[in-house]
Amino acid sequence: MPETPQRTLILIVGGTVVEAGGSVREDVLLDGGLVAARGEGLSPPPGAEVVDASGKLVFPGLIDMHVHLREPGREDKETIATGTRAAVMGGFTSVCAKANTFLVMDNPAVVEFVHSRAERAAYAHVFPVGSVTEGLRGYGSLSEIGSLKEAGVVALSDDGVPVVASDVMAAALSYAADYDLPLVAQGRFWSDARLLRTSMRPWELIQVGNCGSPIYSALGSQPDQVFLKTSTLDDTSGFKPMFHVWCSTKQDWVQLEEGVPAIPTQA
Repeated sequence: MPETPQRTLILIVGGTVVEAGGSVREDVLLDGGLVAARGEGLSPPPGAEVVDASGKLVFPGLIDMHVHLREPGREDKETIATGTRAAVMGGFTSVCAKANTFLVMDNPAVVEFVHSRAERAAYAHVFPVGSVTEGLRGYGSLSEIGSLKEAGVVALSDDGVPVVASDVMAAALSYAADYDLPLVAQGRFWSDARLLRTSMRPWELIQVGNCGSPIYSALGSQPDQVFLKTSTLDDTSGFKPMFHVWCSTKQDWVQLEEGVPAIPTQA
């Protein structure tokens, strides 16, 4: 991680501290970037910088679960250094880097490169996400999931590419369960032309509702409808897939809840 000027003592006063159990009005003393004390009416130690957080919320470091750092291969768009620097400027101290790098993060060598580069250049903690399929194709061969786990990925995802075949997704979920890895599906509609090129059957298409939810849908459903089709996903070793869902309106969320009650969702 790059060396940055470190203010030794900082006392944050008057703010509302937000954490998993709720929120509380108290002061926070930081020493070398770590929480040294919490409580009401803390007195500033000699040499401490006092930050007035009255009327503001004080959070622990936030985690961004969906980040494109682009390195290796597309440094013209972003790098680990620039992406994580932007993250910490917004209060995010950890990021999950998606697999759509070039080369794709479908093998241990790329994961190890990201870890190595992050150690030298990142301003935030970087957690790589490995791809589900080789080359982010969304079909065909699975990535080296066991090796990816050993190399340090924290989850699996083909990012914006849907896994179009139920047998491939079922195998991926089974491996994910074996290696205790979440699988994040970001479904999008694929055109008939691309579907035909994959030689997949139409009813294995991941259809997308208004909210962009990744679901297995029956052939002939409308793009603004949300269904769940019984498939090999239903009995996949007890593993519960985690779906990455875009919800822009209340109706999107209601439609999702009514349409796929059997699958837990996260917005």
